[in-house]
Amino acid sequence: METPLFYVETDKCTLCFACIRNCPVKAIDVKELTEWADISPDRCIGCGICYHNCPVNAIQFRQTTEEVSSILSENKDVIAICDPSISSEFTDIADYKKFVSMLRMLGFSKVHEAAFAVDIVALQYKKLFSDFKGKYYLTANCPSVVELVEKYHPELIDNLSPIPSPMIVATAIMRKIYGDTAKVVYIGPCIANKNELLKYSGTLRPDSAITFIELRQLFEKDQITEGKVEYSDFDSPIGEKGALYPISEGILESCSPDKSLLTRPIQTVESSSDVKEAIKTFEEDIEMLHKHLNLFMCQGCMMGPGCATSNNKHSRSAYTIDYAKKRISILNYTKWEAEIEKYAGIETPAVYHANDQRRKLPGKKQIAEILEI
Repeated sequence: METPLFYVETDKCTLCFACIRNCPVKAIDVKELTEWADISPDRCIGCGICYHNCPVNAIQFRQTTEEVSSILSENKDVIAICDPSISSEFTDIADYKKFVSMLRMLGFSKVHEAAFAVDIVALQYKKLFSDFKGKYYLTANCPSVVELVEKYHPELIDNLSPIPSPMIVATAIMRKIYGDTAKVVYIGPCIANKNELLKYSGTLRPDSAITFIELRQLFEKDQITEGKVEYSDFDSPIGEKGALYPISEGILESCSPDKSLLTRPIQTVESSSDVKEAIKTFEEDIEMLHKHLNLFMCQGCMMGPGCATSNNKHSRSAYTIDYAKKRISILNYTKWEAEIEKYAGIETPAVYHANDQRRKLPGKKQIAEILEI
């Protein structure tokens, strides 16, 4: 049986109720005759808010470091796909080329950046929005947003974008390049990726996903530091504006050339409370909203719960933009355009499953019985 994505170490829990107060979907409660919080895997959407709000570190997430170590030890060719958020996470490493070499030293034979897959995803969104025929969409780049819809707004599943997240698209590209049996590990700031990949199969499914927190643990375990490695660049294909993906608005740089608030057909919404409110408005009054929604439960992927460092949003955004400028300034556009044409046609159907977890309101009889207790 799969370990729950988030769970409580009961001996550490002090019942401070911080997790219960902050859970956006009320997936945490205290069971009768217990003295600790309990997370319902069925109701949980994997946002990680409880993990970051627990003052005593009683809440943990499913670790996959041993799984990745096993993949690396048992296979000669293992591909690492790095989320573009590395630009704001690994600022303690002097040069990204050192970071790439550290991954190779860990045992990865190929090291790719997901920015190119984001470029592909952005082009798909651009086509989706330009072919607009009166139907509005919710982007599906954030797996926690997808689970929020699947579990608490299942009527909106048809409005979820038919385009999967960059992790899935990047995996499909890697399998196209290296073959269907290639081992793929996704490295990023999102804990929910660990559950997201379980929805997919075949060439669309990564073999594992680890967070930046776990990657740092692997570096420490093998005593890998930048001082021990030489420079090494990412393997091709290289991305363009996909490097801006860690910022919530980043993907719109490519898929929505219209920057005007008056005419742009897409509205970006980030953070759990605003996302919940936006989805409710989308569901109840879409004719007033007249917008597609670009949704992220965090303040951009650069602020994901799987990040190990505590840089604030503004510094992370600055690091991301600076990195993107450097990468774009040296991009071979002729090669990039050829690779976009080569891989843009890969079929990557999104997978969604309705899983209604809404609690029914008690009837008058039940309320009366409760009040009598």
